[in-house]
Amino acid sequence: MRWTGPLLLGIALLAPSGCEFAAKQTFFAAEGIQSRSLEIKRPMGNFAFDRYPAVEVEKFGTRLGSLIPARVTDPVQSRIVRNITESKLFDDVAFAGDGRMGDQPTLLVRGTFIDFHPGAGLNRTIAFGGEGLLTAMVSLEDKATGEVLWMGHASGFLRATIAGKLEELGEGMGESIEDVLERYHSPATKK
Repeated sequence: MRWTGPLLLGIALLAPSGCEFAAKQTFFAAEGIQSRSLEIKRPMGNFAFDRYPAVEVEKFGTRLGSLIPARVTDPVQSRIVRNITESKLFDDVAFAGDGRMGDQPTLLVRGTFIDFHPGAGLNRTIAFGGEGLLTAMVSLEDKATGEVLWMGHASGFLRATIAGKLEELGEGMGESIEDVLERYHSPATKK
């Protein structure tokens, strides 16, 4: 009888919902959504993106065909727009083609998905790891002239992908692009 209390507590903690919640919280805090970028072409000299008050983000294309699920790629554009908007580096951020920007100088974010790894299959569902990865070749261009100002790979990835769904890979990609824009933004003009 003296083991009844601790035994019931142990069962409650190891119950599927309690165990899954604890695992998700632990792995998300330890790993979660991450980002990285690799520069191929960067601005020369004292260039700063703050000469552009507006940013438009195009829907990314893909070279992977049906190998990359639409549920992974579809949210990427809105995640990038949200990340750049929340950074407050620019006055106006929008989806490309909505016609809001008019004639003001606009920076265009354009990309093509070039790599996708869903993670380690079954391991992903039971929290033993598996890195989900989404990479795009991204260019930041002057919308009026088409001049490529920055080019590189932007990646979003989830370590221990139980911490998030693969659909959240776009969040890491948005953070990666936001980091590039912040890196080449004049400190005096950051809002």
